[in-house]
Amino acid sequence: MDTFPRLRILLIEDNATNRLVVTRLLERVGCEVEQAEDGLEGFELLGKRPYDVVFVDQQLPKLDGDELIRRVRSGEQGKGAAIVPMVMLSGNAPKCEESRQLASARVVHLMKPVTLAMLRSAIDAAIAHSKG
Repeated sequence: MDTFPRLRILLIEDNATNRLVVTRLLERVGCEVEQAEDGLEGFELLGKRPYDVVFVDQQLPKLDGDELIRRVRSGEQGKGAAIVPMVMLSGNAPKCEESRQLASARVVHLMKPVTLAMLRSAIDAAIAHSKG
């Protein structure tokens, strides 16, 4: 069983139930999870402290996931944030596919609902993409 002890995760998700489920799953494999309830809050947190992986819901209030990622990757929140491994979460297959075509290869896409195995794979893939 893959574990990620002490991996610092930022979860940006506006749905309280989804936040709870994803947080609990990530904690089961040893991750430390910080949460943001909207895109603007998540964007601001990325400028304040480092994270090992960021999970971003695609459809967020105040700043949607696609725009948040574009702004972070452009360096608006600093050099460290610009290269952080990211996972885009989506519950809408067509919207996810559209985003996948627009985003760089450094963003892993994951359809909701998620499982523990899916989260593990996404973390591995996001870290691998950020190194390659």
